[in-house]
Amino acid sequence: MQNTIPKKSEPVLQKFLVGFMFVAMIAAIIFGLIWIKAIRDYSAGNAAYRRLQGFSPDTAAIESAHLQTDASLPDASLPQSEAAPVVSASQTELRASRMDFSGLKAVNEDVVGWLSAEAVGINYPVVLGTDNAYYLDHLVTHEPSRLGSLFADYRNQGDFSDRNTVIYGHNMQDGSMFAGLMEYKKQEVYEQPPTLLLFTPDGDYRIELFAGVITDGRQDFGRQDFSTTFDFLAYIDNLRDQSTFQSDVRIKEEDRIITLSTCTYEFEEGRFVVFGKLIPLG
Repeated sequence: MQNTIPKKSEPVLQKFLVGFMFVAMIAAIIFGLIWIKAIRDYSAGNAAYRRLQGFSPDTAAIESAHLQTDASLPDASLPQSEAAPVVSASQTELRASRMDFSGLKAVNEDVVGWLSAEAVGINYPVVLGTDNAYYLDHLVTHEPSRLGSLFADYRNQGDFSDRNTVIYGHNMQDGSMFAGLMEYKKQEVYEQPPTLLLFTPDGDYRIELFAGVITDGRQDFGRQDFSTTFDFLAYIDNLRDQSTFQSDVRIKEEDRIITLSTCTYEFEEGRFVVFGKLIPLG
């Protein structure tokens, strides 16, 4: 006898496929909107920082001026009669090439410096807020943005006089902000010039990197106080032992260091933290 029971599986399958396609279409639309918003956010944030770069000096000119000034200073090892005179022209050039901090502070009083590392595409102002949250998603101009800002730990003084000043920044997918720090995982990039430069209202610094550490984010690299000289130097040695690159930069007990921290994605909550010695210029 022929089976006359109607087949119900095909309509059910069709409804499932229609429902699946509808959900997939909605998901694609949502993803597309999120992607478009992200692109606009990147574009607007980078445009804002490009405008702020109008306040920054020609880093090649300022480094050259510093080198000329340093070279013109009297050699303390020579008798006064043999010491070379200070060349005022280089000092004038140095002052002329300085950062326009008055203009930057008119935009945001929280600006405390400007960090430049041309070799890895870092060229941004540094701010200091009242916490470590606000500038995670706000530009220096106070506009909300996923780019955020480069900001010093709120526990720091802001004049880079602390034994250790910590600066945070995002590792953005478009290569902006602190994404360039990832390059210092490679020895060959570490060895490339130019050195990092830090401009501040009170004077400029060269940053000589001595360690780069991949960590899980639970390790606190924001230490500012060290009980003894041995404690400080032991801290430095521990960083060297974990470093992704080898450095012969010497750290002495009176030196100040700077810590640059960003996210890395080898594992969950990963951080890549780069450490450098502050060398006053001029």
